[in-house]
Amino acid sequence: MTILTTLYVVLAVMLLFGAAIFFHELGHYWVALKLGLKVEEFAIGMGPKMFSWKRNGIVYSVRWIPAGGFVKLPQMITSEALEGKAEGEVPPVAPWKKILVAVAGWFLLQGAVWARTIGVFVAGASLLLNFAWLPYYPVWGIVVIALDVFVIWALTSHGRDITL
Repeated sequence: MTILTTLYVVLAVMLLFGAAIFFHELGHYWVALKLGLKVEEFAIGMGPKMFSWKRNGIVYSVRWIPAGGFVKLPQMITSEALEGKAEGEVPPVAPWKKILVAVAGWFLLQGAVWARTIGVFVAGASLLLNFAWLPYYPVWGIVVIALDVFVIWALTSHGRDITL
């Protein structure tokens, strides 16, 4: 049973970490599109592609190593541009637009109602699932339930200052 518990914890951490990365990268992606920057690729994970598809000139991919993600924006400085190997010309972008895209991933997760709603949902699901684990792992179950209650409290206690 300890192998299953370890596997459960590893998968839960990977899922939550992946969700945080997805929303962080989604912030960069969304702001870049809204500001008219060229987006070449949106990827979750690192390393070789597990699967990918192309839509509206943008490659979307999920990669094998679940530790990161990226949005490929040729108008931001890239390693190819630094090495003089950039392909083709891309229209110039105002510096303020580059700054907004760079900080968008962080700002997207700061106080967004939808992000808090997803956080409460995930913590609530974890709380309910850990009730099922209580007979098998009472100490671990109580610790995780307490953390879930704290996360739900933290996400919902500062809601009056948020506007849609």
